[in-house]
Amino acid sequence: MTSYSPDQTDARLRPGRDTDAASAAMQLAAIRRVPPADRLRDALELSELIRGIALQKLAARHPGLSPRELTERFLAEGVGRMVADE
Repeated sequence: MTSYSPDQTDARLRPGRDTDAASAAMQLAAIRRVPPADRLRDALELSELIRGIALQKLAARHPGLSPRELTERFLAEGVGRMVADE
């Protein structure tokens, strides 16, 4: 198992194709200035937003499903993708 160092280059922190190195460095510095509790809150809010959008899309594709059935399908599709990626 490899240990993690915050200074290592993480693929999630690399600049996008449309971002130059100086801008990426400024963005990373700004992210690091945000307190960890605030970053966690933001991540959880974003996760909830994405979950809601995904459930709305499922409901549009499967209008006859109950809320429970939609949640079950959402979880099955998510877990299925995670297993397939491994």
